[in-house]
Amino acid sequence: MLATIARLLILAAIACSANTAAADQPMQVFILAGQSNMEGKGVVSYDDPNDYNAGKGNLVWSMKHSPSKDQMQHLRDDMGNWAERNDVLIWYKVKDKVRVGKLTVGYTNFGGQSHIGPELQFGHVVGDALTPQVLLIKTAWGGKSLHKDFRPPSAEGETGPYYTQMVAEVREALADLDQFGENAYELAGFIWQQGWNDMVDKEATAEYADNLVLLAQDIRDEFKSPKLPFVVGELGNGGPAKPGSGMDTYRKQQRTGTAKIEHAVFVETAAFARDPQMSPNKSHGHHWFGNAESYFLVGDALGKAALKMIQGEPKAMPDALIGDWTSSYEDKKKWDDPDIFLRTDSKDWPPSRFRMRYVFNKDGSCQYLYLAPNDAHKMTEGTWKIDPDNQSRVLISNKAGKQVDVSFDVVEMTKAKLLTKKLSP
Repeated sequence: MLATIARLLILAAIACSANTAAADQPMQVFILAGQSNMEGKGVVSYDDPNDYNAGKGNLVWSMKHSPSKDQMQHLRDDMGNWAERNDVLIWYKVKDKVRVGKLTVGYTNFGGQSHIGPELQFGHVVGDALTPQVLLIKTAWGGKSLHKDFRPPSAEGETGPYYTQMVAEVREALADLDQFGENAYELAGFIWQQGWNDMVDKEATAEYADNLVLLAQDIRDEFKSPKLPFVVGELGNGGPAKPGSGMDTYRKQQRTGTAKIEHAVFVETAAFARDPQMSPNKSHGHHWFGNAESYFLVGDALGKAALKMIQGEPKAMPDALIGDWTSSYEDKKKWDDPDIFLRTDSKDWPPSRFRMRYVFNKDGSCQYLYLAPNDAHKMTEGTWKIDPDNQSRVLISNKAGKQVDVSFDVVEMTKAKLLTKKLSP
Protein backbone atom coordinates (compact mmCIF):
# COMPACT_ATOMS: atom_id res chain seq x y z
CA MET A 1 0.00 0.00 0.00
CA LEU A 2 2.77 2.46 0.91
CA ALA A 3 4.51 1.77 -2.39
CA THR A 4 1.29 2.51 -4.23
CA ILE A 5 0.84 5.80 -2.38
CA ALA A 6 4.42 6.77 -3.13
CA ARG A 7 3.99 6.13 -6.84
CA LEU A 8 0.82 8.20 -6.94
CA LEU A 9 2.45 11.05 -5.05
CA ILE A 10 5.41 11.15 -7.40
CA LEU A 11 3.28 11.02 -10.53
CA ALA A 12 0.80 13.57 -9.25
CA ALA A 13 3.67 15.93 -8.43
CA ILE A 14 5.01 15.59 -11.96
CA ALA A 15 1.61 16.31 -13.48
CA CYS A 16 0.89 19.31 -11.28
CA SER A 17 4.27 20.84 -11.98
CA ALA A 18 3.57 20.50 -15.69
CA ASN A 19 0.13 22.06 -15.34
CA THR A 20 -0.24 24.22 -12.27
CA ALA A 21 -3.88 24.94 -13.11
CA ALA A 22 -4.64 21.33 -12.20
CA ALA A 23 -3.17 21.57 -8.71
CA ASP A 24 -6.19 23.23 -7.08
CA GLN A 25 -8.79 21.05 -8.79
CA PRO A 26 -9.94 17.61 -7.62
CA MET A 27 -8.56 14.62 -9.47
CA GLN A 28 -11.12 13.22 -11.92
CA VAL A 29 -11.57 9.48 -11.33
CA PHE A 30 -13.10 7.13 -13.88
CA ILE A 31 -13.98 3.52 -13.09
CA LEU A 32 -13.47 1.22 -16.09
CA ALA A 33 -15.20 -2.08 -15.38
CA GLY A 34 -16.34 -5.23 -17.18
CA GLN A 35 -15.00 -8.49 -18.53
CA SER A 36 -12.37 -9.53 -21.07
CA ASN A 37 -12.96 -6.75 -23.59
CA MET A 38 -12.35 -4.25 -20.82
CA GLU A 39 -9.28 -6.21 -19.72
CA GLY A 40 -7.97 -5.66 -23.24
CA LYS A 41 -7.02 -8.12 -25.96
CA GLY A 42 -5.76 -5.71 -28.61
CA VAL A 43 -2.37 -6.92 -29.82
CA VAL A 44 0.44 -4.35 -29.77
CA SER A 45 3.35 -5.77 -31.77
CA TYR A 46 3.23 -9.58 -31.94
CA ASP A 47 3.63 -10.57 -35.58
CA ASP A 48 4.26 -14.30 -35.69
CA PRO A 49 2.81 -15.54 -39.04
CA ASN A 50 1.15 -18.58 -37.44
CA ASP A 51 -0.27 -17.22 -34.18
CA TYR A 52 -0.66 -13.51 -35.00
CA ASN A 53 -1.35 -13.35 -38.74
CA ALA A 54 2.02 -11.73 -39.48
CA GLY A 55 1.00 -8.73 -37.38
CA LYS A 56 -1.94 -7.57 -39.48
CA GLY A 57 -4.23 -5.49 -37.30
CA ASN A 58 -1.84 -5.15 -34.38
CA LEU A 59 -1.17 -1.65 -33.05
CA VAL A 60 2.12 -1.15 -34.88
CA TRP A 61 0.51 -2.21 -38.17
CA SER A 62 -2.64 -0.17 -37.49
CA MET A 63 -0.66 3.02 -36.96
CA LYS A 64 0.65 2.64 -40.51
CA HIS A 65 -2.18 1.00 -42.43
CA SER A 66 -5.57 1.23 -40.70
CA PRO A 67 -8.28 3.81 -41.54
CA SER A 68 -7.61 5.32 -38.09
CA LYS A 69 -3.85 5.67 -38.53
CA ASP A 70 -3.88 9.48 -38.52
CA GLN A 71 -5.81 9.49 -35.23
CA MET A 72 -3.25 7.18 -33.59
CA GLN A 73 -0.01 9.09 -34.04
CA HIS A 74 -0.09 10.51 -30.50
CA LEU A 75 0.44 6.99 -29.13
CA ARG A 76 4.19 7.27 -29.84
CA ASP A 77 6.51 10.04 -28.69
CA ASP A 78 9.05 11.88 -30.84
CA MET A 79 11.62 9.14 -30.17
CA GLY A 80 9.31 6.39 -31.39
CA ASN A 81 8.61 5.04 -27.89
CA TRP A 82 5.12 4.37 -26.59
CA ALA A 83 3.95 7.69 -25.20
CA GLU A 84 3.26 8.11 -21.47
CA ARG A 85 1.01 10.76 -19.94
CA ASN A 86 1.94 12.53 -16.72
CA ASP A 87 -1.59 13.94 -16.40
CA VAL A 88 -3.40 10.59 -16.72
CA LEU A 89 -2.66 7.81 -14.24
CA ILE A 90 -4.00 4.28 -14.22
CA TRP A 91 -4.55 1.84 -11.34
CA TYR A 92 -5.05 -1.82 -12.25
CA LYS A 93 -4.92 -4.93 -10.10
CA VAL A 94 -4.19 -8.35 -11.61
CA LYS A 95 -3.87 -11.47 -9.45
CA ASP A 96 -3.39 -9.42 -6.26
CA LYS A 97 -0.63 -7.33 -7.83
CA VAL A 98 -1.35 -3.63 -8.24
CA ARG A 99 0.18 -1.68 -11.07
CA VAL A 100 0.01 2.12 -10.91
CA GLY A 101 1.61 4.53 -13.33
CA LYS A 102 1.37 6.84 -16.28
CA LEU A 103 -1.10 5.93 -19.01
CA THR A 104 0.57 3.97 -21.80
CA VAL A 105 0.22 0.64 -23.59
CA GLY A 106 0.20 -2.60 -21.62
CA TYR A 107 -2.33 -2.12 -18.82
CA THR A 108 -4.00 -5.49 -19.43
CA ASN A 109 -4.05 -8.84 -17.66
CA PHE A 110 -1.10 -9.95 -19.82
CA GLY A 111 1.31 -7.48 -18.25
CA GLY A 112 4.26 -5.96 -20.08
CA GLN A 113 3.43 -3.99 -23.22
CA SER A 114 1.89 -6.78 -25.28
CA HIS A 115 -1.77 -5.67 -25.39
CA ILE A 116 -4.14 -2.74 -25.03
CA GLY A 117 -7.76 -2.29 -24.00
CA PRO A 118 -10.21 0.62 -24.30
CA GLU A 119 -8.41 2.41 -21.46
CA LEU A 120 -5.58 3.62 -23.71
CA GLN A 121 -7.50 5.94 -26.03
CA PHE A 122 -10.14 6.62 -23.37
CA GLY A 123 -7.37 8.10 -21.22
CA HIS A 124 -6.06 10.22 -24.07
CA VAL A 125 -9.52 11.58 -24.87
CA VAL A 126 -10.38 12.63 -21.32
CA GLY A 127 -6.81 13.73 -20.59
CA ASP A 128 -6.81 16.09 -23.57
CA ALA A 129 -10.12 17.64 -22.57
CA LEU A 130 -9.90 17.92 -18.78
CA THR A 131 -7.54 20.26 -16.93
CA PRO A 132 -7.36 18.35 -13.60
CA GLN A 133 -5.29 15.23 -13.08
CA VAL A 134 -7.11 12.08 -14.24
CA LEU A 135 -7.04 8.63 -12.63
CA LEU A 136 -8.43 5.54 -14.36
CA ILE A 137 -9.30 2.66 -12.05
CA LYS A 138 -9.53 -0.46 -14.15
CA THR A 139 -11.30 -3.49 -12.67
CA ALA A 140 -12.17 -6.33 -15.06
CA TRP A 141 -12.11 -10.13 -15.43
CA GLY A 142 -12.73 -12.35 -18.43
CA GLY A 143 -15.62 -14.78 -18.68
CA LYS A 144 -17.91 -13.08 -16.16
CA SER A 145 -21.65 -12.39 -16.42
CA LEU A 146 -23.84 -9.67 -14.93
CA HIS A 147 -26.47 -12.37 -14.33
CA LYS A 148 -24.27 -14.20 -11.83
CA ASP A 149 -20.68 -12.96 -11.35
CA PHE A 150 -21.37 -9.19 -11.23
CA ARG A 151 -24.92 -9.60 -9.91
CA PRO A 152 -25.75 -6.40 -7.99
CA PRO A 153 -26.97 -6.56 -4.37
CA SER A 154 -30.40 -5.15 -5.25
CA ALA A 155 -31.15 -8.06 -7.59
CA GLU A 156 -32.87 -11.11 -6.16
CA GLY A 157 -30.53 -13.91 -5.22
CA GLU A 158 -26.89 -13.95 -4.18
CA THR A 159 -24.70 -10.93 -4.82
CA GLY A 160 -22.06 -11.74 -7.41
CA PRO A 161 -18.55 -12.28 -6.04
CA TYR A 162 -17.07 -10.10 -8.77
CA TYR A 163 -19.41 -7.25 -7.93
CA THR A 164 -18.01 -7.44 -4.41
CA GLN A 165 -14.44 -7.64 -5.69
CA MET A 166 -14.97 -4.78 -8.12
CA VAL A 167 -16.18 -2.50 -5.31
CA ALA A 168 -13.31 -3.61 -3.07
CA GLU A 169 -10.73 -2.78 -5.74
CA VAL A 170 -12.20 0.65 -6.37
CA ARG A 171 -12.16 1.37 -2.64
CA GLU A 172 -8.55 0.19 -2.43
CA ALA A 173 -7.53 2.56 -5.20
CA LEU A 174 -9.43 5.48 -3.67
CA ALA A 175 -7.87 4.81 -0.27
CA ASP A 176 -4.57 6.03 -1.73
CA LEU A 177 -6.20 9.41 -2.37
CA ASP A 178 -8.26 9.80 0.81
CA GLN A 179 -5.27 11.07 2.77
CA PHE A 180 -5.32 14.25 0.70
CA GLY A 181 -8.77 15.21 2.03
CA GLU A 182 -12.37 14.74 0.98
CA ASN A 183 -12.01 17.19 -1.92
CA ALA A 184 -8.89 15.58 -3.36
CA TYR A 185 -10.85 13.71 -6.01
CA GLU A 186 -14.30 13.21 -7.45
CA LEU A 187 -15.80 10.29 -9.31
CA ALA A 188 -16.30 11.42 -12.90
CA GLY A 189 -17.79 8.32 -14.52
CA PHE A 190 -18.45 4.59 -14.46
CA ILE A 191 -17.62 2.94 -17.78
CA TRP A 192 -19.12 -0.53 -18.36
CA GLN A 193 -17.85 -2.76 -21.21
CA GLN A 194 -19.19 -6.27 -20.68
CA GLY A 195 -21.67 -8.84 -21.91
CA TRP A 196 -20.44 -11.87 -23.84
CA ASN A 197 -21.33 -14.38 -21.11
CA ASP A 198 -24.81 -12.90 -20.74
CA MET A 199 -25.31 -12.87 -24.51
CA VAL A 200 -24.76 -16.63 -24.84
CA ASP A 201 -27.22 -17.43 -22.01
CA LYS A 202 -30.93 -16.84 -22.81
CA GLU A 203 -31.93 -16.46 -19.17
CA ALA A 204 -29.13 -13.98 -18.55
CA THR A 205 -30.06 -12.03 -21.70
CA ALA A 206 -33.71 -11.83 -20.62
CA GLU A 207 -32.70 -10.32 -17.25
CA TYR A 208 -29.95 -8.08 -18.55
CA ALA A 209 -31.81 -4.77 -18.84
CA ASP A 210 -33.18 -5.02 -15.30
CA ASN A 211 -29.83 -6.09 -13.86
CA LEU A 212 -28.07 -3.22 -15.62
CA VAL A 213 -30.46 -0.72 -14.02
CA LEU A 214 -29.79 -2.25 -10.59
CA LEU A 215 -26.04 -2.21 -11.21
CA ALA A 216 -26.11 1.53 -11.83
CA GLN A 217 -28.29 2.07 -8.78
CA ASP A 218 -26.07 0.02 -6.48
CA ILE A 219 -22.79 1.49 -7.72
CA ARG A 220 -24.11 5.02 -7.19
CA ASP A 221 -25.36 4.11 -3.73
CA GLU A 222 -22.10 2.38 -2.85
CA PHE A 223 -20.00 5.45 -3.64
CA LYS A 224 -22.59 8.04 -2.58
CA SER A 225 -22.66 9.52 -6.06
CA PRO A 226 -26.32 9.61 -7.17
CA LYS A 227 -25.60 11.34 -10.48
CA LEU A 228 -22.43 9.45 -11.40
CA PRO A 229 -22.28 9.35 -15.23
CA PHE A 230 -22.91 5.78 -16.38
CA VAL A 231 -21.52 4.83 -19.80
CA VAL A 232 -22.45 1.47 -21.37
CA GLY A 233 -20.41 0.20 -24.32
CA GLU A 234 -22.28 -1.96 -26.81
CA LEU A 235 -21.10 -5.54 -27.26
CA GLY A 236 -20.14 -4.72 -30.83
CA ASN A 237 -18.08 -7.82 -31.57
CA GLY A 238 -18.70 -9.14 -35.06
CA GLY A 239 -20.19 -5.95 -36.44
CA PRO A 240 -23.88 -5.69 -37.42
CA ALA A 241 -26.01 -8.41 -35.80
CA LYS A 242 -28.38 -10.62 -37.76
CA PRO A 243 -31.97 -9.65 -36.87
CA GLY A 244 -33.39 -12.03 -34.29
CA SER A 245 -30.00 -13.48 -33.41
CA GLY A 246 -28.77 -13.88 -29.86
CA MET A 247 -26.43 -10.93 -30.35
CA ASP A 248 -29.25 -8.76 -31.71
CA THR A 249 -31.52 -9.65 -28.79
CA TYR A 250 -28.78 -9.00 -26.28
CA ARG A 251 -27.82 -5.61 -27.74
CA LYS A 252 -31.46 -4.53 -27.50
CA GLN A 253 -31.38 -5.47 -23.82
CA GLN A 254 -28.25 -3.35 -23.36
CA ARG A 255 -29.90 -0.39 -25.04
CA THR A 256 -33.21 -0.84 -23.18
CA GLY A 257 -31.49 -1.08 -19.79
CA THR A 258 -29.35 1.99 -20.41
CA ALA A 259 -32.40 4.02 -21.46
CA LYS A 260 -33.99 3.29 -18.07
CA ILE A 261 -31.02 4.72 -16.17
CA GLU A 262 -31.00 8.42 -15.46
CA HIS A 263 -27.83 10.18 -16.56
CA ALA A 264 -26.58 7.24 -18.63
CA VAL A 265 -25.57 6.80 -22.25
CA PHE A 266 -25.37 3.80 -24.58
CA VAL A 267 -22.38 3.82 -26.93
CA GLU A 268 -22.63 1.93 -30.21
CA THR A 269 -19.45 0.06 -31.15
CA ALA A 270 -20.45 -2.49 -33.81
CA ALA A 271 -19.00 -0.27 -36.57
CA PHE A 272 -15.53 -0.80 -35.05
CA ALA A 273 -15.39 -4.51 -35.89
CA ARG A 274 -12.68 -5.39 -38.42
CA ASP A 275 -12.17 -8.22 -40.90
CA PRO A 276 -10.71 -11.26 -39.09
CA GLN A 277 -8.38 -11.80 -42.04
CA MET A 278 -6.86 -8.39 -41.33
CA SER A 279 -6.55 -9.02 -37.58
CA PRO A 280 -3.98 -10.74 -35.36
CA ASN A 281 -6.28 -13.42 -33.89
CA LYS A 282 -8.48 -14.60 -36.75
CA SER A 283 -10.50 -17.05 -34.63
CA HIS A 284 -11.12 -14.76 -31.61
CA GLY A 285 -14.35 -13.06 -32.57
CA HIS A 286 -15.30 -12.67 -28.90
CA HIS A 287 -12.19 -10.48 -28.49
CA TRP A 288 -12.56 -8.33 -31.62
CA PHE A 289 -10.05 -10.72 -33.27
CA GLY A 290 -7.35 -8.99 -31.22
CA ASN A 291 -7.58 -6.00 -33.56
CA ALA A 292 -5.91 -2.98 -31.95
CA GLU A 293 -7.82 -0.47 -34.04
CA SER A 294 -11.10 -1.86 -32.70
CA TYR A 295 -10.00 -1.39 -29.09
CA PHE A 296 -8.66 2.07 -29.92
CA LEU A 297 -11.99 3.13 -31.43
CA VAL A 298 -14.03 1.65 -28.58
CA GLY A 299 -11.96 3.64 -26.08
CA ASP A 300 -12.29 6.76 -28.21
CA ALA A 301 -16.09 6.47 -28.35
CA LEU A 302 -16.43 5.70 -24.64
CA GLY A 303 -14.21 8.66 -23.76
CA LYS A 304 -16.13 11.10 -25.93
CA ALA A 305 -19.43 9.87 -24.50
CA ALA A 306 -18.15 10.36 -20.95
CA LEU A 307 -16.97 13.88 -21.74
CA LYS A 308 -20.30 14.81 -23.29
CA MET A 309 -22.04 13.76 -20.08
CA ILE A 310 -19.61 15.75 -17.95
CA GLN A 311 -19.41 18.88 -20.06
CA GLY A 312 -22.85 18.84 -21.66
CA GLU A 313 -23.63 19.77 -25.23
CA PRO A 314 -21.17 22.24 -26.69
CA LYS A 315 -22.51 25.78 -26.74
CA ALA A 316 -23.81 26.99 -30.07
CA MET A 317 -21.19 28.76 -32.12
CA PRO A 318 -22.28 32.20 -33.38
CA ASP A 319 -22.83 31.92 -37.12
CA ALA A 320 -21.56 35.45 -37.70
CA LEU A 321 -18.12 34.48 -36.38
CA ILE A 322 -17.66 31.56 -38.78
CA GLY A 323 -15.29 32.33 -41.64
CA ASP A 324 -12.02 34.00 -42.54
CA TRP A 325 -11.02 37.26 -40.79
CA THR A 326 -7.98 39.51 -41.29
CA SER A 327 -6.79 42.41 -39.12
CA SER A 328 -7.40 45.85 -40.56
CA TYR A 329 -5.18 47.60 -38.05
CA GLU A 330 -4.86 50.67 -40.29
CA ASP A 331 -8.46 51.55 -39.40
CA LYS A 332 -7.74 51.91 -35.66
CA LYS A 333 -7.75 55.53 -34.48
CA LYS A 334 -6.11 54.97 -31.07
CA TRP A 335 -3.85 52.17 -29.88
CA ASP A 336 -6.30 51.11 -27.14
CA ASP A 337 -9.31 50.99 -29.48
CA PRO A 338 -10.70 47.52 -30.24
CA ASP A 339 -8.86 45.59 -32.91
CA ILE A 340 -10.71 45.64 -36.23
CA PHE A 341 -11.07 42.54 -38.39
CA LEU A 342 -12.70 42.38 -41.81
CA ARG A 343 -13.56 39.45 -44.03
CA THR A 344 -10.35 38.36 -45.74
CA ASP A 345 -11.93 38.39 -49.20
CA SER A 346 -13.47 41.84 -48.70
CA LYS A 347 -10.54 43.81 -50.15
CA ASP A 348 -6.99 43.71 -51.45
CA TRP A 349 -4.74 43.98 -48.42
CA PRO A 350 -1.69 46.28 -48.51
CA PRO A 351 1.74 44.80 -47.70
CA SER A 352 2.36 44.27 -44.00
CA ARG A 353 5.11 42.80 -41.84
CA PHE A 354 2.50 40.96 -39.75
CA ARG A 355 -1.26 41.00 -40.11
CA MET A 356 -3.29 38.76 -37.78
CA ARG A 357 -5.70 36.34 -39.37
CA TYR A 358 -8.26 33.89 -38.00
CA VAL A 359 -10.28 31.20 -39.76
CA PHE A 360 -13.15 29.88 -37.61
CA ASN A 361 -14.88 26.66 -38.69
CA LYS A 362 -18.29 25.40 -37.55
CA ASP A 363 -16.87 22.12 -36.23
CA GLY A 364 -14.77 23.98 -33.63
CA SER A 365 -11.51 23.74 -35.56
CA CYS A 366 -9.65 26.85 -36.65
CA GLN A 367 -6.51 28.18 -38.25
CA TYR A 368 -4.69 31.23 -36.97
CA LEU A 369 -1.52 33.14 -37.69
CA TYR A 370 1.17 32.26 -35.18
CA LEU A 371 4.07 34.62 -34.54
CA ALA A 372 7.14 32.72 -33.31
CA PRO A 373 9.81 34.24 -31.04
CA ASN A 374 12.21 34.37 -34.00
CA ASP A 375 9.70 36.60 -35.84
CA ALA A 376 8.65 33.83 -38.22
CA HIS A 377 4.92 33.45 -38.70
CA LYS A 378 2.65 30.88 -40.29
CA MET A 379 -0.94 29.65 -40.17
CA THR A 380 -1.30 26.90 -37.59
CA GLU A 381 -4.09 24.45 -36.73
CA GLY A 382 -6.07 24.73 -33.52
CA THR A 383 -9.49 24.65 -31.92
CA TRP A 384 -11.81 27.40 -30.73
CA LYS A 385 -14.73 27.71 -28.36
CA ILE A 386 -16.82 30.20 -26.46
CA ASP A 387 -15.76 30.60 -22.82
CA PRO A 388 -18.56 28.92 -20.82
CA ASP A 389 -18.20 31.60 -18.13
CA ASN A 390 -18.16 34.54 -20.54
CA GLN A 391 -20.29 34.27 -23.67
CA SER A 392 -18.49 37.15 -25.41
CA ARG A 393 -15.04 35.60 -24.99
CA VAL A 394 -13.36 33.41 -27.63
CA LEU A 395 -10.65 30.94 -26.61
CA ILE A 396 -8.26 29.56 -29.23
CA SER A 397 -6.16 26.56 -28.25
CA ASN A 398 -3.28 24.78 -29.92
CA LYS A 399 -3.94 21.57 -31.81
CA ALA A 400 -3.49 19.39 -28.70
CA GLY A 401 -6.27 21.36 -27.03
CA LYS A 402 -4.43 21.72 -23.72
CA GLN A 403 -3.10 25.30 -23.97
CA VAL A 404 -4.97 28.50 -24.80
CA ASP A 405 -2.76 30.36 -27.27
CA VAL A 406 -5.04 33.31 -28.05
CA SER A 407 -8.11 34.75 -26.36
CA PHE A 408 -10.17 37.85 -27.02
CA ASP A 409 -13.46 39.49 -26.09
CA VAL A 410 -15.87 40.29 -28.89
CA VAL A 411 -16.81 43.98 -28.59
CA GLU A 412 -18.96 44.07 -31.71
CA MET A 413 -19.70 41.63 -34.49
CA THR A 414 -21.52 41.86 -37.81
CA LYS A 415 -21.31 39.70 -40.90
CA ALA A 416 -18.65 42.05 -42.31
CA LYS A 417 -16.79 43.41 -39.29
CA LEU A 418 -15.39 42.01 -36.04
CA LEU A 419 -14.15 44.24 -33.19
CA THR A 420 -12.11 42.51 -30.48
CA LYS A 421 -10.11 43.18 -27.34
CA LYS A 422 -7.19 40.76 -27.16
CA LEU A 423 -6.43 39.15 -23.80
CA SER A 424 -3.38 37.40 -22.41
CA PRO A 425 -3.54 33.58 -22.84
